Amino acid sequence: GLNQDLSFSLTGINAEFFRINVTTGVVTTAKSLDFEVHQTYKLIVNVSDNGEKARSAIANLFIQVLDENDNYPVFQQPVDTILVLESTQP
Repeated sequence: GLNQDLSFSLTGINAEFFRINVTTGVVTTAKSLDFEVHQTYKLIVNVSDNGEKARSAIANLFIQVLDENDNYPVFQQPVDTILVLESTQP
């Protein structure tokens, strides 16, 4: 019956970075995540059925962002000179 038809929603600070499929509850990213800006997110998943006497529940969802080396290396000097003897072994 209608009790088995569930509807999901997502709330919380910075919830705009994520979206939830209303019928399946699958959470995906809506925006790019950056470890240097936010390392963790705390969201609230709300679920309710469509029964005559509707029931609902909430669950806390904690998301931890892993750091990725997304910054290009930077040289300290624009030009550097290295001398190598031709007799140097590889």
